[in-house]
Amino acid sequence: MKAMPFHRKLKSKSFVLRRLLLYEAFGFTAIIVLVWANELFDLPHHVLGAPITDINWREACLETLGILILAGAVLLLTFRFLKHVRYLEGFLVVCAFCKKIRLDEDTWVPIEQFVRDGAEVEFSHSYCPECLQRHYGRLGRHVRESSG
Repeated sequence: MKAMPFHRKLKSKSFVLRRLLLYEAFGFTAIIVLVWANELFDLPHHVLGAPITDINWREACLETLGILILAGAVLLLTFRFLKHVRYLEGFLVVCAFCKKIRLDEDTWVPIEQFVRDGAEVEFSHSYCPECLQRHYGRLGRHVRESSG
């Protein structure tokens, strides 16, 4: 099973955030439409047989204002919560020994594969001067002098 590249995961999470906020906005819009439909068409009278009532513009406007305030608060909190979750999901779990990266509970990939899949780059290996000295000593110094 091939893991989804990192950059595609970020795009899909951004898509989910926008879609969730859109669904919430649609839900609050539907509630406002229902409030106004109730006020204009006297739904309790037609659906439940209640006595006829006059249109109360002030009540409908006040209910709409309350719904808009609630919608703003819910959308803001949802946005902030999902941004926080996205931030936490942005952490990479790296094996302390082999430096593989965990994609999900059972999938670990080498860091080179993770970066290559996410950034579309290829890796080339070399030695930094400290590792060259630590692991190869004089031989490393000699190789560096002859190649430089």
